Amino acid sequence: MNKYDKLDIANRLDEIAQYCKQGATEKEIYTNLGVTRQTWISWKNKYSEFAKTLQNANINPNLHVENALYRKATGQYLAKETKTTTDETGAIVTKVITEKEGVPDVGAITFWLKNRCPDKWKDKIVQVEEIEIEDISDVTTEIFGSNDE
Repeated sequence: MNKYDKLDIANRLDEIAQYCKQGATEKEIYTNLGVTRQTWISWKNKYSEFAKTLQNANINPNLHVENALYRKATGQYLAKETKTTTDETGAIVTKVITEKEGVPDVGAITFWLKNRCPDKWKDKIVQVEEIEIEDISDVTTEIFGSNDE
């Protein structure tokens, strides 16, 4: 029996996936499971189901956030107002009263552009070279010419 079987990780894949969906780092997960980093890496290399669980669990939340950011930046989200009533038979009926297209969000647009097109949109930090001036007369002479005239 190896350590993988001993800790019953195969039966804890749902738990591991849940940690991933909550945004836990791999270090946080293997610490919570009580294993070392080396064991964690070994499992990812040896057990394909384990590696797939990690990969799939990390992809889904990231895709949801990316899609939500895109919809927010482009105004493709809907705001719905609903009204719940009962019909003549007593069944609950939900009726959509209004549906509105969202307005593009400037903050989401800025975030998207800065991260997706950093060459064009990243905040640029300009470094100014500092120089030491020992004698101000050298500078004035260079700018205005000699005062000897």
